Amino acid sequence: DLHVELAQLSTEQLLALVEENSRTNSMLKIETEMFEKFFNRLEPKDAGAEKHSSLLDMGQAPYPRGRRKSKSRITVDRVICLTVEQKCDLVQRDLDETKEDLQLMKENSERSLQNYLAILEEADIRLVEIKRAMIEFDKDIVKTITKKKGSVIASDKVLRYMEDRIRSRDVMKEKIHLKNDSLKVQKQKMQMQLKQERLKAEILNKKLRRQLAEYKVPPVFNYVHEKMAVHDLENSLRIWERKVEIAEMALKSYRNVWHKAKMASHQLQALLPEQERHKATEGL
Repeated sequence: DLHVELAQLSTEQLLALVEENSRTNSMLKIETEMFEKFFNRLEPKDAGAEKHSSLLDMGQAPYPRGRRKSKSRITVDRVICLTVEQKCDLVQRDLDETKEDLQLMKENSERSLQNYLAILEEADIRLVEIKRAMIEFDKDIVKTITKKKGSVIASDKVLRYMEDRIRSRDVMKEKIHLKNDSLKVQKQKMQMQLKQERLKAEILNKKLRRQLAEYKVPPVFNYVHEKMAVHDLENSLRIWERKVEIAEMALKSYRNVWHKAKMASHQLQALLPEQERHKATEGL
C-alpha cells in the first residue's frame, strides 16, 4: 500500500514529503540527543533507577529479557513518545543546568583572570625592581670599578653592595612579616566579630521562630467585637467633628452680631453729645 501511494505522488510532492520527513527527523534527532544528554548528566548509581522511573512515567514498562514482545506491543511502543510537558521539562532542566555550568565557568574564568592579573602585576613590580637594581649596580659598581684600578677594591665594592642588598631585603622581609602579622590579627578580629554577629542572628532567629510558633490568632468573636468598637469610635468622631463645625459656625455668627451691636453702640454714643449741645442752644 505504501509503494502504491508513493507511486501515485508527483515529483514535487515526493520532494516536499522528503523535506518534511528530513525536518521531522532533525527535530527527533535533537530531542534524542537532549534526552541522552539528560540521562548522561545523572549519577551512574542512580541512572538505572531514574531511567526506570522515567519510563514508568512515560507509560513504558520495561520487559524481561526472556520475554518476547508481540507485534501489537511493538506498535504501541513505537507510538508512545514524550509528551509536550515532558519535553518542556527536559528542555527546562537542560537549560538550567547549562546556565549553572556557564555561571560556574564564568566564576572560574574570573578567578583565573584575577590570578593571572596578580601574577602579571607581581612580575611588573619585580621587573621594575630588577631594572632599578641594574641601574644602581651599574652606577655604584661598574662605573666606579672602571675608574679605579685594582681587583681588591673592586671585590670589596661588590661585596659591600651585595651585603647592602641583602640587608635591604631582610628589612623588607621583616616589614612584610609584620604586615602579615597585623593582617592575621585583623582577620582574627573580623572572624570573631562575624562569629558574634552570626550568634546574635541565630539567637534572634530562634526568638522569632519561638514567637511565631507561640503566636495564636485571636478568636473571631473578639475580632468582630474590636472591629465594631472601632467602627463606633469612628462614628462618634465624625459626630463630634460635625458638632464642632456647627459650634464654630454659631460662634462666628455670634461674633458678627456682637460686632454689629458694638458698632451701633459707638454710633449712639457719638450722637448723644450732639443732641445735648443742640438742646442747650435752643434753651439759650
